[in-house]
Amino acid sequence: MIPRMKVRVHHGDVAKWLRALFWPNLAPGTVVNRFEMKFAAYLGCMTVRATASVRDAFELALAALGVKHGDEIIVPAYYRSDIIPLLEALGTKPVTVDIEPDTFNINPELIAARVTPKTKLIVAAHLFGAPCNIEAIRRVADQRRLLLLEDCTAALGAGVNGRKVGTFGDAAIFSFEVNKPLHTYGGALIATGNPRIADSLRNQLKNYAPAKLPSLGKTFLTWMKELAIRSPLFWLVTRLGRKKTAARPATQIYSGIHRHLLTRKITYSDFQARLGMERLRLLDQRNAELNRRWEELAANLPIWLLPQKRNRHGTPAFSGFVARCRLSPAELKQAAMHQGFYVGAGSSIEEDCGRLLHYGDCPEAARLCREAVRLPLYEALSERQYRRLRKAIEEVEKSIRVRLAG
Repeated sequence: MIPRMKVRVHHGDVAKWLRALFWPNLAPGTVVNRFEMKFAAYLGCMTVRATASVRDAFELALAALGVKHGDEIIVPAYYRSDIIPLLEALGTKPVTVDIEPDTFNINPELIAARVTPKTKLIVAAHLFGAPCNIEAIRRVADQRRLLLLEDCTAALGAGVNGRKVGTFGDAAIFSFEVNKPLHTYGGALIATGNPRIADSLRNQLKNYAPAKLPSLGKTFLTWMKELAIRSPLFWLVTRLGRKKTAARPATQIYSGIHRHLLTRKITYSDFQARLGMERLRLLDQRNAELNRRWEELAANLPIWLLPQKRNRHGTPAFSGFVARCRLSPAELKQAAMHQGFYVGAGSSIEEDCGRLLHYGDCPEAARLCREAVRLPLYEALSERQYRRLRKAIEEVEKSIRVRLAG
């Protein structure tokens, strides 16, 4: 079976993990500083600051941007559901704006209608590596005197008219989780070209304690989870229809470590920064190869699968393959299982935040949440598995065509 996701363990990751465990740095943070400088040079940005989690990055960025209790924040209606409790916990009000039906990103033409005297910030996400219409959103923000935060968690390496995404907003957030363009077994980063925001980030991070063991623990649990998922026992249980039961112990342990990280104010570790510098050097090559696979797969899909239009507003990075399924996503998932691969669907990809916040006027987000499917295209997919996947999709198409004809 081809899993929905598989973590790529790079050559040398285990050696670096052992080095961090048994030979601690005498000056913690020195490697992180080097990584931050290299990252800033790659983006063409003045200041970047690494953090231990995406949640930390969001909270630090919002505080640095001056977002306060009672402020309204515009977010895409099709977006990560965990952003809503995060914003509400800070005393702000998230306001959703519907998406473009082809790019799956926020529609800049609809933003102005959501602006009120309480609106402080626009969050513009580049979903699945596809640049949103960030230049148009920047113009709306400037006209309305609003701040702009770019969510680049899935789009590191994407660009618009010769500029990297993450350099258009007042600040930007990048993620280093295992399913992102640059993964260091967790962590995140905030980028900004504004000196005032940079100073605020630096002052806030002074209260964060250097800590390597949480990141090492999370890395170890990631490897253990992967071993469990790839074991013959897991696949046997999966074939018997009890996939969730098999995955639950590993997932619960991993989630527990992750929740523990979120409750502690700790810094990004030198161990992760070492991985980050190596990944950054190979990032453009990685994006080019996976974008090539994405284009090949998209060009050979059945007519009832409509892939995201990723290059409408710029050059994409790679962060998964998401498409609209004009048939039943549940039927596609079942047919895919018979052909030996998994398909993600519905809110397991992203959430209809318009519905969660009781906005009844975001129909494109609601429709996409019903129709979206994610095919198993990722960095750790071998060339042999990739060829199997393409063949299996052809077999799925044949089987569904036969059913429809009957």
